[in-house]
Amino acid sequence: TNNLASVITITPGGSYTLSITTSDDDVTTYDHGIAAYIDWNADGDFADADENVYTTSNEVDITTISTTVYVPSTLTSGDIMLRVVVNEASASPQSTGTYQYGETEEYTLRYSPDYTYDWESSPAGFTSELQDVTSNAISQTTTYTVTAALNDCEASASTSAISAVAA
Repeated sequence: TNNLASVITITPGGSYTLSITTSDDDVTTYDHGIAAYIDWNADGDFADADENVYTTSNEVDITTISTTVYVPSTLTSGDIMLRVVVNEASASPQSTGTYQYGETEEYTLRYSPDYTYDWESSPAGFTSELQDVTSNAISQTTTYTVTAALNDCEASASTSAISAVAA
């Protein structure tokens, strides 16, 4: 089932509880394996180290499992995929393949850094908290300084703009 429109926001270095609940539409329930994969490096597969974040060791009956998922601190911004596979023919389902009975569900995980911006000018008089400041009219040479911050890390840069006056 494609649930990619369901977006779950995550933070690098954070940990989250992943809960998976299985059910069966039939009167008779069937044992199955459960696995969850996250494409941490967004390369389109689940074959890299640590991309299998949960796997049952044997087939289980209808259940809810919970596991802690640790988000790598090196995660870059953007969208990645969480894939959950339930397969009645395997205790440890693979991330891809075909099966007769089971379900594969996919979800979007998103990391969008929450940067803050602080612009100042010299001579004084201009301030802004926008990322892109391009419409400030100047009448004299002005130095702009922006400080961008994310969590406890910040960086500053300055540039000068020269006002040209026609003679």
